[in-house]
Amino acid sequence: MICPKCGFDCPTEFDFCPRCATVLQVSCPTCGFRVPAEFAFCSKCATALAAPVVAAERDTQAMLSHAVQRLIPKEFAERLRTARGQVSHERRMVTILFSDVKGSTAMAEQLDPEEVMEIMSGAFEFLIQPITRYEGTLARLMGDAVLAFFGAPIAHEDDPERAIRAALEEDPVELPQLR
Repeated sequence: MICPKCGFDCPTEFDFCPRCATVLQVSCPTCGFRVPAEFAFCSKCATALAAPVVAAERDTQAMLSHAVQRLIPKEFAERLRTARGQVSHERRMVTILFSDVKGSTAMAEQLDPEEVMEIMSGAFEFLIQPITRYEGTLARLMGDAVLAFFGAPIAHEDDPERAIRAALEEDPVELPQLR
């Protein structure tokens, strides 16, 4: 498999390019079959996959995943790993927290992509800390936004309150105006 970013000839079993960390393959959430990252549907069971990711966003996500691992406390990460392995047949109330960075699109149009990545890494670090502190689950990083769940896979009686407390700790992140 040839990496679409750097052209490195990667072995077919690799999910990431060992030279530039570009995502090469993803696993279907339904059947586990591995397909190229740009596929919209699983070629084995036709399950809709996450929207294909453009190369720049894919690189950003790979770099951010390493940063996210560093931000989540090890004890909480272990509890999440344990909980994901268990199938829950109960109906749960889940509280969703969505937070984004105001002004990031305008900023990204005016700066070098590496500068944008550095700024967004700092913003994500700031946005993720309260989520993990209140034991929410970081569900997704989306460009300039964070999506988190409170109540899945680990549930607490006060998950809505935890989500609100995490949101209140997230002072609005506003980027400086550029000329």
